[in-house]
Amino acid sequence: MTPISNQIMRVGIVVVALTIVGFGAYQIGYKNGAGSGGETQDGSSVVEAHTLLGTVEKTSGQTVTLNNVRRVTQAADSAKAETVVITIDSSTDIERLVLKDATVLSKEMAAFTKKLQGVSGTAATMVQPDPFVHQKIALSDIKIGETLSVSSSENIAKSTAFTATQIAVLPVPPSPADGSKAQ
Repeated sequence: MTPISNQIMRVGIVVVALTIVGFGAYQIGYKNGAGSGGETQDGSSVVEAHTLLGTVEKTSGQTVTLNNVRRVTQAADSAKAETVVITIDSSTDIERLVLKDATVLSKEMAAFTKKLQGVSGTAATMVQPDPFVHQKIALSDIKIGETLSVSSSENIAKSTAFTATQIAVLPVPPSPADGSKAQ
């Protein structure tokens, strides 16, 4: 065999070996719960969700009723036409997300990119600019029809009622027909 053939054969063997090791690590991680959220003793899957999205159907006292709920889980997003009642207490953080002005965000992104280029090694601690302004609001500021992102410290994968730790009123996307700005 020629030296080039030997080198190609060695590279092929390394690739096959790494593929086998990677697949084995994936299987071990999946069986230990990394892929599905874990398994119970009877083998059924445990799915965790701590955030959901939904449309405000009504507000009453210290509760918000959401419909068209979409749960954000480890495995995937799950969407069901269900109703969920959210309770708000004194520790619930409520905010409205407003899209930043495009010029401001563009300047922030340019500064971030410049800073990122000057970093050698890992940039894991650098945080990309937030495209939203976070405005603290009261429960009474939430309107019927708005879309909320709701988080809880408990697993809400199957809950139809729970206490929220954080609520964010999401901006309305601009209409493609009129090109207006999102709110």
